[in-house]
Amino acid sequence: MRSLKIIKLAFLTFFMYQISFGQDNFLPGFTIQNSGDTLYGFIDYRNWSINPKSIRFKESNESNLINYSPLEIKGFGVYNEIYESAIVVIDTSSVTTHNLGYDFEIRPRVDTIFLQVMFTGDKILYNYKNIYKEQFYIKSESGFELLVYKKYIKKIVHKAMEDYSASEKKFIMENKGYLLQLSKYLGECSTIIPEINKTKYNKKDMERLFNYYYNCIGKEPLFTRVVEKPKIEFGITGGLSSNTINFTGDSNYHSHLIDGEFNSSQNLTIGLFLNLVLPRNQKRWSLNYDMVYSSFNVKGYHEYIESENKYTITDTKLEYSFIKPSLSICYKYYIGKIDLFMNAGGFSSIYISQTNYSKVLEMLYTYERITEKKAIKHTRPYEVGAFVNLGAEYKYFHLDLRYERGNGMSRLLNLKTTTDKLYLLLGYKF
Repeated sequence: MRSLKIIKLAFLTFFMYQISFGQDNFLPGFTIQNSGDTLYGFIDYRNWSINPKSIRFKESNESNLINYSPLEIKGFGVYNEIYESAIVVIDTSSVTTHNLGYDFEIRPRVDTIFLQVMFTGDKILYNYKNIYKEQFYIKSESGFELLVYKKYIKKIVHKAMEDYSASEKKFIMENKGYLLQLSKYLGECSTIIPEINKTKYNKKDMERLFNYYYNCIGKEPLFTRVVEKPKIEFGITGGLSSNTINFTGDSNYHSHLIDGEFNSSQNLTIGLFLNLVLPRNQKRWSLNYDMVYSSFNVKGYHEYIESENKYTITDTKLEYSFIKPSLSICYKYYIGKIDLFMNAGGFSSIYISQTNYSKVLEMLYTYERITEKKAIKHTRPYEVGAFVNLGAEYKYFHLDLRYERGNGMSRLLNLKTTTDKLYLLLGYKF
């Protein structure tokens, strides 16, 4: 269990470091001052999944940091993202089903925020997302206009003809005011109405609609927000593993395993991995899948001595090779040119070969009897478990330390097996 304690301590250290030292990510950018002047410098880019309430800016690496809110600047741009300060109406209605109200109208609140620019040109589209919901805005000569969309509950009373009884049912309805707003706003395109009617209130459909509009009128938008997409990484991995196995249960039937002494096993491991790097959040999060080949072989020894003339000695051999697919969630922390990462997930080892063997020597004075049998009477063809790991990545290479715990191979109710594996792996990303 020493290896498990080491891994836990490493994870705790990682989190304490993450909490204690915030990670800056200053990239070239600009701010538009309230005076109309453009100030170039560096912005702490957070790859925002929700619109920022403020930003950190400095003119040079040696300059002091300045915090800007939407009231203090007209807008800013960084990493092909543009945000514009705006005083707008926000709909505060709930979007969760159990909190929906009966009111058809939105619940407006005026606020000053940063709107993300999705399209600029003849027609402008903005996006605003907070922790509760996502909303869209257009801009005309009269200013910013919220595209209205709201879910609400409507009661409908049904009267039965036979006995004149009435029953009430509740339905979730939608206020799709944005469809009429877009019809007026994009009316320059004569074929736009069918496209608007099938436009849902989400980012993907809005982007599709405005791209259709600009193609329809034969013009290019001045700016289009580039949609960040998931990235796929794949490569090979290999290294060393240290394996131990523990037995618990009824020692009256399985004393040769529960009370026996087993060595640890050191083996080679090799495999492939495939990572899906998720968009936003500076590509810190990813879903990682790998499949490796590995093995372990442990030997056990147990003796039961009643006297010098009566005793039993059991030698046990357990050898397994397996294919192991695993799936995990990964978080990265960038430190200069080195990326630290941690994973947590689950695995399933599928046994492709096994040796499950015990040799029992029974002595009674000068009488000797040798019996060969299965060490574990009933075994399963696979093992499942969970793992955690820590590692570091530099360019195309990564090194990681992984700890796994599985449920072993025993299928007996009165015998429980637990495997602990520690891996040191080196990987290369193509």
